[in-house]
Amino acid sequence: MLQCTNMPNTKEQILYNLDVEHALLGALLLDNTLLDDIPESFDPNYFMSSTNKTIYLAIKSLSNRNIIADPITLSSELNNNEQFKNIDLKQVLISLVNNAIGLSVADYTEIITDFYLRREINKICLNT
Repeated sequence: MLQCTNMPNTKEQILYNLDVEHALLGALLLDNTLLDDIPESFDPNYFMSSTNKTIYLAIKSLSNRNIIADPITLSSELNNNEQFKNIDLKQVLISLVNNAIGLSVADYTEIITDFYLRREINKICLNT
């Protein structure tokens, strides 16, 4: 039986880590070939942030068309997306690249997946 006790007080401690999501996206923008290191089992729905999910899918889409995904091409790709209507997308993408801390995309996807599973468990706990 699933026990839903002793949960940390803040959602950030157990449900998501946007820094890891940003690190993954920054690494992919630095080196698109790192997409090959992402496990096939990784699902874009594992991202907590829908914005990060959209950026990830756009990186994959450009790469699949043999177009280098960088802040310029990606901002062009997402230019008409309503989700980015009121933000300076190019600046956000440049920030992801500038703040990329490593290139361990397999590790990042594992952490993102772990947080996704925690969110799913949390949903179960809230419904019991």
